Amino acid sequence: MTFSRISFLFVLLVVLFGCNNPSKKTIFDNLSIEEIKTISKRIQEFPMMYEEIMEIRNSPKLNTQERVDFSELTYEDFIDYHELVNDSTYWGEELQKFEEQWNNEYGLIDKKIDSLIEYYNIKYEKEKLENYVKIEPIQYYPYYKDIDSILIDGYRFEFKLTPIKGKLDKVSFSFNLKPIKPNNRSLENFGLMDEIDVFHFTPFSNVVNVFGFIVDVNNDKWFRVLRDKKIDDLLKNYEIVYEVQSLTFNGIYMFHGDFEPPFEIMRYNKSINEGESSSVIGYRREYISENILKNDDYISLTSYKEKQKDSILGLNQKFQMVQKFQIMKYELKNRGKTLNF
Repeated sequence: MTFSRISFLFVLLVVLFGCNNPSKKTIFDNLSIEEIKTISKRIQEFPMMYEEIMEIRNSPKLNTQERVDFSELTYEDFIDYHELVNDSTYWGEELQKFEEQWNNEYGLIDKKIDSLIEYYNIKYEKEKLENYVKIEPIQYYPYYKDIDSILIDGYRFEFKLTPIKGKLDKVSFSFNLKPIKPNNRSLENFGLMDEIDVFHFTPFSNVVNVFGFIVDVNNDKWFRVLRDKKIDDLLKNYEIVYEVQSLTFNGIYMFHGDFEPPFEIMRYNKSINEGESSSVIGYRREYISENILKNDDYISLTSYKEKQKDSILGLNQKFQMVQKFQIMKYELKNRGKTLNF
């Protein structure tokens, strides 16, 4: 058999094999259920991947030029991209290299950020207004009052105030109820209601009782939470959260905002307390560096790793197109929307 004939047969086999491999089809070719099953034997996530591809390629908002740009992408390209992105062995080694590079370039700045956060948090703990007065719940009661034929319906909370550092001339604080085990993020972050303000304008050196009023609670949420309960029962499932807004001590008026850490550090603390993603926390650190340290060259470790990872994936032209195609999902959703300012 001549060499040319062998070459011809080899090419023919490659072509025939490619035709029988559904993953080699372009993403604008539909796949049958059997073909999807075949590919799923290699990658279990393929059915979901296929649905997302169809959602983008079938969108009427995808214009002709974009269809041309993506026309040579195959399902195999997406599978290869997925397998590389999720290759923990490969990326484990690469990410370790990235972290060493980042430490060499940004480690000193990162330590300054840690020191800055620690300084302001310690300073706040020493100076915060909660150090001047202890607030404790005593009880709450249904509250009804008819004012000019208008029925005020709600609850009256009773609190005990104990001065800690000496006589206080005035105190104002707010309180809210937060579920100990919230069933959604909104309740976890903001509580059950708007914060209720409580004021006491009479000087006191010893324990005093004050009252806060929650009115107009004719809704199912509050009715279920407060009805027929004692304070001890309420506190089994809800935490009363306080914030001292202002007070006057030794004739000096103090406002809580005067003692808080800078806004950038407060946002960082909030992200940490709420368990936000490492990307968000990294962004908060970059914000601290830019606005407090006045260093806009800093990049967080998370951002650095993502940037380096993207640069490696970007070396492959097919992977660049896969990334661009995936981003289209979000671009198409906003395409044609009118922004109202």
